[in-house]
Order: sequence, then C-alpha cells, then structure tokens
Amino acid sequence: MRIMVSGASGFVGRALLRFLIGKDIEVYPIYHLGLFDHANVTYCDFQDHVTTGKIIDKISPDVFVHCAALTNVDLCERKKIDCWNANVNATMNICRSLGKNIHFVYLSTSQVFDGKNGNYKEESSKNPINWYGTTKSISEEVVMNILSRWTVVRFSNLYGFDPECNNFFHNAVVRLLRNEKIKAVGDTIISPTYIDTAISALSEIMLGRVYGIYHIADLESSTKYEILLRLSKMLGKKGLVIKQRSAKILSAKRPLNTSLDTHKFSESLTQSKPLMLEQGLSEFVRNIKVNLHDGV
Repeated sequence: MRIMVSGASGFVGRALLRFLIGKDIEVYPIYHLGLFDHANVTYCDFQDHVTTGKIIDKISPDVFVHCAALTNVDLCERKKIDCWNANVNATMNICRSLGKNIHFVYLSTSQVFDGKNGNYKEESSKNPINWYGTTKSISEEVVMNILSRWTVVRFSNLYGFDPECNNFFHNAVVRLLRNEKIKAVGDTIISPTYIDTAISALSEIMLGRVYGIYHIADLESSTKYEILLRLSKMLGKKGLVIKQRSAKILSAKRPLNTSLDTHKFSESLTQSKPLMLEQGLSEFVRNIKVNLHDGV
C-alpha cells in the first residue's frame, strides 16, 4: 500500500509517520513548511494545481491523508485570504488531482460547529462562527462533492509529546516545569484527545478503507483550564494556572462547547478506542518526564 501524508512536518503528520514506520507500507511524506528528513519526502505547495497533480500522478498513492492546514484560529481570522488558500484552495487542488480509486482522508475540526449545544454527532448541522471553522467546513463540502472515496475525520483539541511542534498543551507543560505561570481558557468546553488515540483511529481508517464522517475524540469533555490544573497536579506544580475568559486572551471567536459524540468511533472501529481523560493525561505526563524533564 502507498500512502501520501501531507503536512508531514506538523504535529499529526509527524505522529502518523512514527506510527507507520516498520509496517509493510510505502509512505510518502509531503511538506511545505519546516525542514523535514525522510527517504521519500517531497516538497509541494498545494496551492499550485499543476505541481500538485504531477506529484500525485508520479507517486500514485492508494491513500492520501491530508493533514496540512493553517490551524491557528486567531491567525486565520487576521489573514483570511491566506487561510482560504491554505485550507480551501489547497484541498480543492488535491481533490481535483486524485484518481477515482484513491481514498482521501481529510482531517477536519470540531470548530465547524457553533458551540451552542455540544456533544455533536457526525450528522449534526454545521454552523462555524470563526473563519478557520468556515474554511474547514467548506473544505469538507469540497471533498464530499468532488470525490467518491473519502473520509472526513473531525478532531477536537489534540495533545501529546512533540518538542518539534507548536502544540498548546506540550508548550504549557514545559512552562509549568519551569515554574512559569500560564493563562488558560476556562469558559469553552472541548474534547481533549490524546495523540495516540487520534493516530490509532486514523491508521485503522486508512488501512481498512473506512469511509464517511468520523468524530475521533477521547471520552471526557473539559476546558483547557481544568486540563492544565490536572496536569499541574500530576507534575507537582500547583498554583501556576490562571483562569481566563476566552475573549480576554483570544482574538477570534470560539464556540462555547465543541465537545464531540464518540459513539460511532467506539462502535464502528474495532482496533482503536477512546480513552478516559485521566488515561491520556497520565501517558502524556509519563512521556514528558521520560523525554523532557531533565532538559527543561
């Protein structure tokens, strides 16, 4: 099996590549930003339709996993054209370049919902309230309208150990270990998801050719403030987390509750299952202590 992975230098892309190493799979990482080293690595700007088509034709993958996107919600709000080009135009160019037998796995977000209800199912109505969520919602429609073999995977807030990537929870833990105070939003509810949960489910979807929309998240909803309180307790670093309203520290609007219903994930996928929050956070802290603590 040949698998192309876009956004290979990002948090999810790097984790997926680590998971696939050693398996009987030909992996072709595609990157646009950042340095990257891999036997089959290729540079591509997906906003260039001609080059995109040539690269896909040359590799001729069985599965294309599209991890690349502009995901900084506040930056997307400030640079709407850049966000549109990176998220919508790039996705459209890829979809138009794929052969009919290629399985396209599109990584999306819980930000496609307005946050009024929470516990969103795959079939819940979308109504994004920020530009990032808007571009991801439109990109989902592009995928579904152009292709016949597709999977849309919606994630919430992913966390895990990776010093090479700008991940909120990883950076927060580093600051806690340095005894630095950190502000965290306490008025928006999310579905925090350990990266291993996400990659396990994603790999099962890819390798098993599972189609449709899937919400991949762990079992408990929470706020970033509450999560950092739990992490600070595990690390023995109490009193450093400061609760803030999202409007005070974030420029773009955030949905109040983007928690995801995971029944389809739990019932349809057999090799991967969501974790309880305590399980994921404990594994995260273990990795931090093993890999990072002495170097902080």
